Amino acid sequence: MKAEKLEFGSATTIEEVLDRTEMNWIAEEQQLITGAGIDVPSHKALIRNDTQHVLGIVGKAYTPRQNPNAFAFMDTLCQQHEAKYEYVYMVDGGRQMIVQAKIDKNFNVRRGDEIATYITMMNSFDGSTPFKIFFTPIRLFCANQLGSAMRNRAECISIRHTVNSEVKAEDAFRVLCTATQYFAQFKEKAKTLANKALDAVKAARFLKECFGDAETSKNVRTKNVHDEVMRLANTGSGNNGSSMWDMYNGVTEYIDHIRGKDADKRLASALIGSGSGIKAKAWEVALKLSN
Repeated sequence: MKAEKLEFGSATTIEEVLDRTEMNWIAEEQQLITGAGIDVPSHKALIRNDTQHVLGIVGKAYTPRQNPNAFAFMDTLCQQHEAKYEYVYMVDGGRQMIVQAKIDKNFNVRRGDEIATYITMMNSFDGSTPFKIFFTPIRLFCANQLGSAMRNRAECISIRHTVNSEVKAEDAFRVLCTATQYFAQFKEKAKTLANKALDAVKAARFLKECFGDAETSKNVRTKNVHDEVMRLANTGSGNNGSSMWDMYNGVTEYIDHIRGKDADKRLASALIGSGSGIKAKAWEVALKLSN
C-alpha cells in the first residue's frame, strides 16, 4: 500500500481541490467476466474513467460514493465557519482518497508547541472500509499527525456505501460539534502529558509496551527502534526529553518521517496502516503512565 500527497495550496470547495489535483474523476462500474467468458453477477469492478485503473472488485450492492459528492458536505463548514481544505492523499492510485480540512484556531500544548486541528475524511473504492470522518491534530513543529481516531469508534464517524448513504449538509454541523469536543479533550490530555516528568524508568516502560522488550528480543531491530525513538524524544523537532509528551512525539516523528525506507509506503502506514495503530497505542500508553 502506497500513498501520495497531492499539493494544491488551500481551497474552500472540494470541486476546486479535485480540479487542482486532477482527481475529479469518476469511479465507473463495469461488469465482471471470467477468462472463459462467464459472467460474475455477484460482483463488479470499479474503474477510474480517466486512466482505466482498477480501483477494486466489490459486491453487486456496493454503491461508490464519488469524490465530488463524498466530500462536498465540508463545503458548508468552509463557507460558514472559515474551514479550508489543505491536504489530499491518494492511496494506491485512488483506491482510497483522504482529504483534510483545517478548522478552528490552533492551540499550544506548551509555550511555542502549536497544534493545528483538522477534520479528516476518507473515501474508498475497493470495499475495504466505509466512508469515514475522524479528527486529526497536527503538530506544527514537524507536521506530525497526532490523531489516530480511526482506531477508536467513539472518535470516528462511519457511513456505509449504499444508495442512500450520502453525507448531507446538515450533518456537517454535527461533525463540527463532535470535532470541537474531541479537540478540547485532546488539548487537556496533551497538556497532562506535557506536565508529566519523564525519567529513565518511565521511558523504558513506554518503549517496551509500544514496541516490545528490547532486552529479551532476539530481533536487533527492536533495540534499534527503541534507540531511535528515544533519540527523537530527546532531540527531535520541538522535543527535549523532559516529559511524556516528548516521549509520545518521539513515536509520532518516527512513524511519520523515519520508519521504513519507502516514503510512499511510510505515508500510507502513518495515515491508515500499522503506523497509525502504533501511534494510537503510544497515546494510550503515554496517558496510562501519566496517571
